[in-house]
Amino acid sequence: MAGLHDRVERAEVIARSPGQIEKVTDSVYSVKAQSGDGVYLVSSEAGRWKCLCPDYNSHNLPCKHILAVQLKLKGITIQTAFEGEAKRPRHTYRQNWPAYNAAQMAQPVWFGRVLADLVSDLEDPAPPKPTGRPRLPFRDLVYCAVERIYLGNPLRVADGTYARSKSEGLIDCTPRRTSISVLLGRADVTAILTELIEKSSLALASVETTFAVDSSGFRTTAFGDYCREKYGAPSHNVWKKLHIIIGTKTHIIPRVMVTDGHSADSPQFPGLVNGIVEAGFVLKEVYADKGYLSGENFNVVGEAGGTPYIMFKENSRGRAKHRRSHSPWWKTMWHRFQSEPSQFLDHYHKRENVEATFAAMKKKLGETLGSKDPTAQVNELLCKVLAYNITVLIHESFERGVPLPGTPGQTDSRHEDAQVPSVTSELDLPITPAPLQWQGEDN
Repeated sequence: MAGLHDRVERAEVIARSPGQIEKVTDSVYSVKAQSGDGVYLVSSEAGRWKCLCPDYNSHNLPCKHILAVQLKLKGITIQTAFEGEAKRPRHTYRQNWPAYNAAQMAQPVWFGRVLADLVSDLEDPAPPKPTGRPRLPFRDLVYCAVERIYLGNPLRVADGTYARSKSEGLIDCTPRRTSISVLLGRADVTAILTELIEKSSLALASVETTFAVDSSGFRTTAFGDYCREKYGAPSHNVWKKLHIIIGTKTHIIPRVMVTDGHSADSPQFPGLVNGIVEAGFVLKEVYADKGYLSGENFNVVGEAGGTPYIMFKENSRGRAKHRRSHSPWWKTMWHRFQSEPSQFLDHYHKRENVEATFAAMKKKLGETLGSKDPTAQVNELLCKVLAYNITVLIHESFERGVPLPGTPGQTDSRHEDAQVPSVTSELDLPITPAPLQWQGEDN
């Protein structure tokens, strides 16, 4: 009961403070956050209360925002509200633990095989050198750059892992660490890594139809300029901002954009949505927070055949403020938000999957970029996304039966006589021997 009493005290503070609770519709209220400038929407339908805050989504019990609305507007006592919500069983999400455990154990074995298959047909976009020492195979350089990010090793430590990959037939040469640094600093590599990210996601094109958009910052090791350092002004890390669109079922990332840390989110939305449509994904629904609220973004999703669930702001009305932002989809979704708020929020809740994706990526691969050069920072961040996508593919091979390359009976197009590691033999885990479909065919 200690947790309940704590929520009660905070709810009473919110309920007593003027301007903290505003009525949006007859069944939806906005409650200002006690920390920061955000707001949370509280809705009620058929006696069931919901809130968009993390506390409610984690415990499925009345949070301080719900209790504050009930105290101030509904005349319900705290004890009555708690008893009613406590009777409702806690919502849980099923996890196929045998498949999850098998995927985690197989991941170190299969990461290199999937990555080698992805980069097998890469060609160096730079013109050949007329003189001097011949270049290392471009595909081997990209392979080693992504593998180093996946393993989290410094460049000097990664030299040993390259030798192991060569012994397994995954690469032809073992590049020096300086070669990897030079590769990441090349501007023409950015487009190639972006295409590899898209290519890695196409195996799940038949699975994903609902998507969520958001952005998050990744810290670099660079700080403010010399003047700020010299004259005592506060120095801060320079950040890179990663804009992604993810599939809400598997958390695969089919499209990314990297910008400076202070860039706006909304202008990146059309490129992300149109990018996955051009890649071959079927779009049914797209979820985004109020930072992406604009008539243009509503139109982009509607014209692609999907339904845009973009959260409205407190001062939003039935049409966009600016005439140039006029959108029929804005009006349609606004009326849906007003007339069916609970159904709207049920769809919008799926946006939380993109936050889970960022959390998983940063936990697995880190949130700090070690490169100093701005171009290298962008490429390093793209390598993180590609490595994350490969781990998702390995997981989905056990969860949904998505086939992986290099299974027993399959041969590598680059190394016909290479020893292919077998998940079945080494880890005693079942897997269907079939080639991975990169172009988005039916699985």
